[in-house]
Amino acid sequence: MKKSVVFDEYAVRDVLAGRKTQMRLPCKITVNGNQKVEHTLALDVHFPETNKDGLCANFYGNKGTTDEPLYYIGASQQPYSIGDVIYVRETIGYGYYAAWDDKTYYKADYPDESPNFVAKWVPAAAMPKEDARLFLRITGVGVQRLQDISFEDCKREGIWDDYKTDSEKYHENLQRMAYPKKFRELWDAKWNNRNRSYFAWDNDPWVWVISFAIG
Repeated sequence: MKKSVVFDEYAVRDVLAGRKTQMRLPCKITVNGNQKVEHTLALDVHFPETNKDGLCANFYGNKGTTDEPLYYIGASQQPYSIGDVIYVRETIGYGYYAAWDDKTYYKADYPDESPNFVAKWVPAAAMPKEDARLFLRITGVGVQRLQDISFEDCKREGIWDDYKTDSEKYHENLQRMAYPKKFRELWDAKWNNRNRSYFAWDNDPWVWVISFAIG
């Protein structure tokens, strides 16, 4: 299982501020036990029965008959388990005078501009484990369709705004419309590209829903 996660500086700030406590990752689908499968084959399936672990299920093609290929999202494919402690890989930098300045700088700490004392930024995916400063404890693991995300879960994903509401349901309605749209934009910016277009929002893929807390 993975023991780290890559977050951009915006996600790191949301985690540190307590706004982000959830993430979604595309499910890897198997067909008749074959894990190397084109994911688009499993976009129109459903769950007729849950697995004993309660997380996953055996599910078939859209006719729901056993003579069709058996698609499966199994516990062996889940990226994390409840209780795992993982570290966050984020964009970091080192100072120009690294010979005596051995400090690690985190891009999330500089939201306005790049400080002129950082020689260059190291991409989050390349961050060494020893530079990790943020650790997450996995508190929940589930499976759902991407478009089934709720308004509350959008907020748990770090989607937020600065509406100042008293008793104004109008503003809440605006939020409920805007949050899924914003989440969709962020999701597609990460997953809907030339190589992974089957994970696009419009395809409504199956995703892992991972809840976490700092620590």
